[in-house]
Amino acid sequence: MSTTAARKSGAESKRGWIAQPLHTLREEVDSLLSQTLGEAEGWLSPRTYIPSLDVQETDDAIVVDIDLPGVVAGDVDVHVNGQVLNVRGERKLPVDEGRTIHRLERRRGTFSRTITLACPVQEEKVAATYRDGVLTVTLPKTAEARGRRVPVSAV
Repeated sequence: MSTTAARKSGAESKRGWIAQPLHTLREEVDSLLSQTLGEAEGWLSPRTYIPSLDVQETDDAIVVDIDLPGVVAGDVDVHVNGQVLNVRGERKLPVDEGRTIHRLERRRGTFSRTITLACPVQEEKVAATYRDGVLTVTLPKTAEARGRRVPVSAV
């Protein structure tokens, strides 16, 4: 056996040795999280969908932006109760009956994000808009939550 062939077979066996324990570890983590979280297909399953969000605050409002690409606006429910915002819905991916699926990696399924707000808001004035796959929820603060600016005088 040549030196190059020996090195190649040694490298291949090392890769196989490393890949197997990592694969086994992932299966064990998936199994543990599945049991804990109740996900039948594991925590990295395409059916697990947790949209990313940003929460920002201005003097007058709290603004929440949630990435919901591919979600139909009618499939989203926004609910405010006191200082809690809940956004839930479903991201459906169309399946064409005339196609054979070889791989599904894009996340899909139902989602729910609950955010505890930093201050009271005017529930009746909350507005939600959906544009270019981003849901923006604007939650106007109550008068008490806005506070009062105190002028500073020099003496």
